[in-house]
Amino acid sequence: MGFWGYVPACEAMPKVEKAALVALQADDTHPDAHGALAWVHWFYHWNLAEAEREFERAVELAPNDPLHHWFLSSFLGSMREDHQRAIAEAELAQELDPLSVLIQSSAGWVFYWARHYDRTIAQSRKALEMDPNCIPAYYTLGLALMAKSSFDEAIAALLEAGHRFGDHTSLGYLGLAYGLAGRREEARQVLAQLEQRAASQKVPLVCLAWVCIGLGENQTALDWLETAYAKHNTNILFLRCAPYYDPLRSEPRFEQLLARLPLLPAVLPRGS
Repeated sequence: MGFWGYVPACEAMPKVEKAALVALQADDTHPDAHGALAWVHWFYHWNLAEAEREFERAVELAPNDPLHHWFLSSFLGSMREDHQRAIAEAELAQELDPLSVLIQSSAGWVFYWARHYDRTIAQSRKALEMDPNCIPAYYTLGLALMAKSSFDEAIAALLEAGHRFGDHTSLGYLGLAYGLAGRREEARQVLAQLEQRAASQKVPLVCLAWVCIGLGENQTALDWLETAYAKHNTNILFLRCAPYYDPLRSEPRFEQLLARLPLLPAVLPRGS
């Protein structure tokens, strides 16, 4: 809830941290407590080095627990851009628990950040076959199809997500897809919906930036991203790894914003 912005991180994360520290006082070898603390360091304190240490500690303490390999793969793929190891960790998590739809869909993100779009599509569809209500799989499916310029299919996937869940993230990605597809009027309608929601609800501000990127309105997108940074929105940490930010990478303001984030050195090269 705190990560996606439905509850302010300043409200959600201290509760997580308090519970994790109490657990570690009772047993400092408890892997779940280390894993929970890693998420706090990652998305609340923005202390990525400490988050990485906690994720690694959790895997060390529970080498056969698929959840901790899943968490570590997501961190390595997005914050380190260590795609080779991230994919290995994701595949190990799937081997340990092949029936977990969350682990299956999480691998889709790892492939997406590595820019392995065909693998992302296949992984997302596999997760949706397991559970048609797996919302992250709709995200990765739509984003990977967008990256391959298959806009009609991407829009269909994101419309289905919006129909099932009506969430802000689906709407933001849909607006991005509409804009990239040249369906500007529909993109602007989505932007208006998000602006209306933002007036009364906890809408992640990056969602509005995505629609502006689709419309080619880079400076307005950067305005939203800078506001998201100022408000400590957790999703801003994905600025470097997410391919949908590629249209902004030549903008000096984007480079300046990226430099302000406490990112770890990336492991290159990226996938293709």
